[in-house]
Amino acid sequence: MEWIFLAIAAYVVYRWLFADTKREDGARQPTTTREPGYGEHPRHQGHSRGRASSSGGRTNADVEHTVKQAIDAGKNIKFNYTDKEGARTMRTVRPRRLFDYAYEGGTMRCVEAHCYLRGADRTFAIFRMSSVVIT
Repeated sequence: MEWIFLAIAAYVVYRWLFADTKREDGARQPTTTREPGYGEHPRHQGHSRGRASSSGGRTNADVEHTVKQAIDAGKNIKFNYTDKEGARTMRTVRPRRLFDYAYEGGTMRCVEAHCYLRGADRTFAIFRMSSVVIT
């Protein structure tokens, strides 16, 4: 009896992972797993390099410059961070390096830092940071 349940569960998972979709003309077309490009994904809407971020008119380049200054001086930075679900937190971190995070749709500029709130090393996307100050 258990094997029937397992067979049904396996079939459901298979259909969920490998289901085909129908186009408007009725032809079958396999689904794709392509990640959207930078700015196409809903969590990136309203953000792009060089545009003003939610940091009071400062651009991502300004935020990046402040982070570089803190790295060079060996100082902490404090900022508001909005995660991909939209939750905002105030973070104090010790930045270590800036780097480009590559994903299938492009790249985004990030900061690798030790986060004092979480007590661990974390990666923060520049476009999600606002109100950045050196402490």
